[in-house]
Amino acid sequence: MKIQNIEQFNTLPDANNYYAYILACLDSGDQNLFYVREIAGTQLRNMVKKFVQTADHTKNPAEFFSYARLCSFHALRDSNRRIRESAGSVLAAFAASNSVDAQILQKLLETANDQNMEIAESAMRSIYEFCEEGQIPLTDASNSHILQVLINELFRQMENPSSSMIRMNAIRSINPFILNQPPALTSQIDVLIDKLGRFLNDPDPFVRKAICEALVMILDVSAVKMVPKMDFIVDYILKSMNDEDEDVALEATEFWTVFADREENAPILRPYLKHVVPVLLNKMVFSEDEIAILESEEESANKPDEDKDILFRGHKARNITHQNSVDPSQEGANHPDEDDEEDYDDDDGEEDFAEQMWTIRKCAAAALDSFASLFKDELMSDQMIFLAPLSAKLGSSDWKERECGILALGAVADGCKISMAMHLSNLVPFLVQSLGEQNERLVKIITCWTLGRYSWWLSRPAIPRTDPTYQVMREKHHLEYLQPVLTGFLKLMLDNSKSIQKAGCSAFATLEAEAKTELVPYLPIIIQTIVMAFEKYQRKNTLLLYDVVGTLAEVVKGHLATPECLEALMAALRRKWETTKDVDLDIVYLIECSATVSHSVGNAFAPYLPAIWGRCLKIIERTIVQFDADPSLSSETEEKDPMIVALDFLSGVVQDLPQVSAHLLKENTEVFFQLLFRSMKDEKLEVRQSAFALLGDLASQLFDQLRPHLQVLFPIAIGELDYYDENASFQMKSVINNAAWAIGEVAIKMGADLAPYSVIVLSKLAKLMVQSPIHEPRREDLALVENAAIAIGRLGSSNPEIPAKHLSEFFVKWCEAASKLPDDWEKISTYKGVCAMIFSNPEAIISQFGYLCHAIASWKDDSIPPELDQIFRSLLFEYKQMFERQNEPIRVPDNIKEVLSRRYGF
Repeated sequence: MKIQNIEQFNTLPDANNYYAYILACLDSGDQNLFYVREIAGTQLRNMVKKFVQTADHTKNPAEFFSYARLCSFHALRDSNRRIRESAGSVLAAFAASNSVDAQILQKLLETANDQNMEIAESAMRSIYEFCEEGQIPLTDASNSHILQVLINELFRQMENPSSSMIRMNAIRSINPFILNQPPALTSQIDVLIDKLGRFLNDPDPFVRKAICEALVMILDVSAVKMVPKMDFIVDYILKSMNDEDEDVALEATEFWTVFADREENAPILRPYLKHVVPVLLNKMVFSEDEIAILESEEESANKPDEDKDILFRGHKARNITHQNSVDPSQEGANHPDEDDEEDYDDDDGEEDFAEQMWTIRKCAAAALDSFASLFKDELMSDQMIFLAPLSAKLGSSDWKERECGILALGAVADGCKISMAMHLSNLVPFLVQSLGEQNERLVKIITCWTLGRYSWWLSRPAIPRTDPTYQVMREKHHLEYLQPVLTGFLKLMLDNSKSIQKAGCSAFATLEAEAKTELVPYLPIIIQTIVMAFEKYQRKNTLLLYDVVGTLAEVVKGHLATPECLEALMAALRRKWETTKDVDLDIVYLIECSATVSHSVGNAFAPYLPAIWGRCLKIIERTIVQFDADPSLSSETEEKDPMIVALDFLSGVVQDLPQVSAHLLKENTEVFFQLLFRSMKDEKLEVRQSAFALLGDLASQLFDQLRPHLQVLFPIAIGELDYYDENASFQMKSVINNAAWAIGEVAIKMGADLAPYSVIVLSKLAKLMVQSPIHEPRREDLALVENAAIAIGRLGSSNPEIPAKHLSEFFVKWCEAASKLPDDWEKISTYKGVCAMIFSNPEAIISQFGYLCHAIASWKDDSIPPELDQIFRSLLFEYKQMFERQNEPIRVPDNIKEVLSRRYGF
């Protein structure tokens, strides 16, 4: 059997039987055949799993695989351990079904009592896999008796005196059910805790680790159950944290993170803080192995980075929501950043392999962070809990102990703000001194991280801005704290160690985000450092530096536009533009950085825009040509990211710098719109998403230049709405969302020219709104409904009589969506359009009048512009007269009635 023919072999009607025979019966006199038998077992397991998970099959798995079951139990008694394990995995695969195969489970339990200990151990391993695969069906109420028998047998096997392997797998088999909490186990959770307690000193580290895992799971679902034995359990966990087996120690340390993760556990944990926190601190000291790994990975700043060392993050295509579109009358209005959330990262600056490892040190630091979040300043109330052991660490002559103390300071930064603020005036000078420690690279790295965690304190004095002494105290605070820390970060950014450069950049980026305009006085030295760093850095840290520049531009805004700063920065970026190839993914970071600087400095960016504009068009064209030339290329790769970010850059500058963009557009109109056309039809969703955003910005800012091309482009945007489905992917919905937004932007500008499109656009938008979930929607559904509602309103801005004929079909959904919009210019535009439709066909919604009242009442009193306020007044009184003529009562909820009565006397 050749490996390359396996897929073809799998198509044979009796392939499963062939695999079963090979696994169990093939002569193993030749040692090389063990490999073939293992492959057969793997293929058979996959076939069983796929078969039992297929809902639409006509064959009973037990019958179809009867020979496979027979052979697998035979192979479970093989003399070779790997064959036994392969056979056990096949039998466990039957548990992936929605129903439990009780016969297999019963026979496995019997085999686990075999006199041959090797066979018994393999059976128990298979039982563990069976429980992992079948934990959901096994916890179903219909299988309670089966599970009860299983639990009781596992309890018995936990005490197996002959095999630690059986004891370990018996515990591990129970663990999947702890989180699911079936009655068969929850009724005996005290028994389980008691049994685990009997083997806390088991000589086998795998058993001890399994016990720790079980205790962590029990703690996660029912800490109260552990209270009677908590003293004993805490002692065991503290002892296990020092276990010679690192896996046991790590699992024990994880116990505290889970413990502190629930607020209701605080009273249970509180009595043990004095014992636990000092041990956590001790476990935060670097091990010799960790130091050796970190030292082996350290590289000089002069050594070029290899491609394999660089992990590129993907570019997020721009997604339009009503909060981040801009008023076309406001040039340079806020350009959106799709994700404002800042990811919390406990990483302390280590990198590469060491950075990826989850170690006892990191776990202990995370546990201390969790303690600080749970107990807050209470952690500092008793000096013996944290402050005394911390002081001992910080005052140690051993750099590893000091480094550990500095890590601990960072770990409690968020949770213990009030208490730590009282000590920072003394601690910050110590930390600044630590930034300059000679020959202690890891101390510098952790100090950067910790100081970054205290950026909230470093940035400004903790007194109100209205305080008469604020300015004096601010200058004093800058001089004593912010300036020394900033100087230290900037110095480390130019270090000859790559890891220190990275730590300095990361810490400075954190400080930027908190300090914001407090950094303005230091912009010259900051820009000078960044320019020097661009010259010094290799590729990996250069990518980080782009993000640093982008964050700086965001927070200092127009202050970056001073000639001294902007010219120096753009000269450095221009050199990067000259040396970075279009095909390099580095170009993504460079374009993002340039886009943020452009948005920050506004018109001051105009001299630099033509070259970047032309380069972006070149990138888009090159990508299209590349994929046209080689149809085998997959659009799912990152190779189109430069094209996407280039489209987003053009979108941003059209929005922020429309006059300069208009001039550039005149120079290459045909090429530009041909590339936009191709991008709007691209098979990659993110490309289309960014292309529709660009279409909308062109409609908003440069409509006269867009108009001649709408006959080709507008139908593409309209057609994109057909792809909507409630179950569509987030990415697909984002594309449709941007298309809907662009349609609205075009509609408000087209005037009478919109008439041929009105009915078809309205029908698609209305269908989209009706199909979208309005109650508890996902974020992407909410944005989609809002943009559809806005676009529908804009259809009525110039041709209200056409969509007015269909008003009743979408009006309720429109009201529900529009009522939730913030009171901004987009809400104004959609309300005006829909009100125009209502005036054109008031009878259409007379039965839905209450929804109209609710939509009007959703506005705040002081946010309704006078023109719209008068429209509301006229509309309400027209309906009042209609109801009076028909002698019908006006039924409006009292809370809505009160609002309309106060505003309009209605």
